[in-house]
Amino acid sequence: MFGRTSSHQCVPHATGMYQCSSCCMSCLCIQLGAQKQSQGLQYSPARLQEQLGATQAQEQQSLQQLSRTNEAIQGLHRKVAELQQQLCWQVQDMENLQAELAQARQESTKQAEKIAAYKTHRQQLHRELRRMQTFKEQSKQEVLQSNNLTAPALCDSAELPPPGGRATRATSSRTRSSTKQSKD
Repeated sequence: MFGRTSSHQCVPHATGMYQCSSCCMSCLCIQLGAQKQSQGLQYSPARLQEQLGATQAQEQQSLQQLSRTNEAIQGLHRKVAELQQQLCWQVQDMENLQAELAQARQESTKQAEKIAAYKTHRQQLHRELRRMQTFKEQSKQEVLQSNNLTAPALCDSAELPPPGGRATRATSSRTRSSTKQSKD
């Protein structure tokens, strides 16, 4: 230390000071350092007690802060667990909703098919109804024509319609002309 050479030997004295065979600067520095240390030790019990109290107070504050931090962390862990549980429920709800949506789409498709079949059937019924109405009108007109043709002929005892119930054009024109002649 302090630049001592290996040939130089310092020996500690009972007073705590170092003595050496030759008085040198390095020994003096060591002696001064030892004095300062011993003086520091003489005054340190009260200071150490103060420092110990301050350290214990800081340690207590640190422990309290650590406790609050641990509580906050545990609170955050609980919150995370709650959020994870909510997320699981939401995922399950989402899966259920997707299944319900798929089922509703299938049902909607079935209903659309039924509606299309109903519309097709309805159109067929309307066409059939129109055909029947047209046929009815034609039949009614034929009956009226037949009645118009046969009524004057029966009254005049003229020619009767052929056995099918329908008069031909030639017969109907003769009947009309004969009806006109009889009126004249």
